[in-house]
Amino acid sequence: MKRGRPDDRRQSLRAARPTRSAVTIAVFGTLATLAGCSGSAKLTFVSLNAGAIDPPPPDTYEYAPQKCFYAIDDHNRLVIAMQFENISLVGPLGRVTLQASFVLDSPPPGRGRDYRVGTNEVRARLRSAVDEHRFLAYAGIISVVRNADHSLRGSLRLWLRHYPSLNIFSLMPQRTDNLLLFGRFHAVHHPAEAERIRRDTESAGWVRRPATTAPATQPASRPS
Repeated sequence: MKRGRPDDRRQSLRAARPTRSAVTIAVFGTLATLAGCSGSAKLTFVSLNAGAIDPPPPDTYEYAPQKCFYAIDDHNRLVIAMQFENISLVGPLGRVTLQASFVLDSPPPGRGRDYRVGTNEVRARLRSAVDEHRFLAYAGIISVVRNADHSLRGSLRLWLRHYPSLNIFSLMPQRTDNLLLFGRFHAVHHPAEAERIRRDTESAGWVRRPATTAPATQPASRPS
């Protein structure tokens, strides 16, 4: 994987974090409440390329999505969707956006549930002003636990196939490669935003196979 890029992105993430000493306790509490309304996640990508390796330590790509939402679709499937956007000092040319969506089986019937992942559950999209990358899972597991406030938290470990765009200004290698993605998330109920991110990850022909169950007769709602 390209050297240098991960450090740049990590620096952007550090710059995006508020400094606690710069705000009062009251203001910090307000910011924390607002952040909770949008959910959050932490994702790490690691190359599984067995033919070459970067000089130690191996490069990893880390992202901290500032938005993470969930919904229950018309087929009673749990949809979890998240989005990361960096803070660019050079405007749109420096902007990087990562979106990921998970369309899983029905919501946890109790406190939590583990979901096995195949080729249909996960779609991800990484784009900048100069290139775009797509990611599809072929195996893995996602764990989801319900919180008392109706939000969801969970963790994931996924094996992905990476499909790069053909562009000389690439953020990632210009070869089809396998990656390990692991991380955790906190998702809040927001059907409109979850659906928007899901549509983005399925755009340009990266659609999922249709659901095999009939649509529900009542509008879907969050787990009780």
